[in-house]
Amino acid sequence: MRVYASSSAKIRAIAEASARISGKAYKCFHACAGLFNTKMTTCEECKGECCRKLAFHIQEPKSMIDFEDMKWYLYHEGCILYIDNEGDWLVQVPVKCAKLDRNGRCSIYDRRPPICRLSKVEECEKNIDEMKVVFRTVKDLENYMRKKGIL
Repeated sequence: MRVYASSSAKIRAIAEASARISGKAYKCFHACAGLFNTKMTTCEECKGECCRKLAFHIQEPKSMIDFEDMKWYLYHEGCILYIDNEGDWLVQVPVKCAKLDRNGRCSIYDRRPPICRLSKVEECEKNIDEMKVVFRTVKDLENYMRKKGIL
């Protein structure tokens, strides 16, 4: 029997197992959080983490040239690449929304864009770990390439 350091670790393990099956870890996490009475982080508590970066889907690299092109992102300060729980590749760019005030609150909350309005706390990165593989440096990417037999 596996022992977990906390109920949150247990929930995360259940969510990760669910993600391998369904690709929707946040649904399992939300359901499991209710079972274990685990408090989810709210927007108020995180001070707009999702408003401090942009993440874009990118094409999965298939060739050595594609992987070499991936290094370009990592040469930019603060940019990271990651593979999410669904196997999609993304580039994350650190850039703060111009509409955040000094306290990390949205200054146009009542008029915020639909992408902000439709975001759900259950899907917040503070409540699920959506990054299955993270590349912060070119070395991280090269290690992955070696592991996959590409380099």
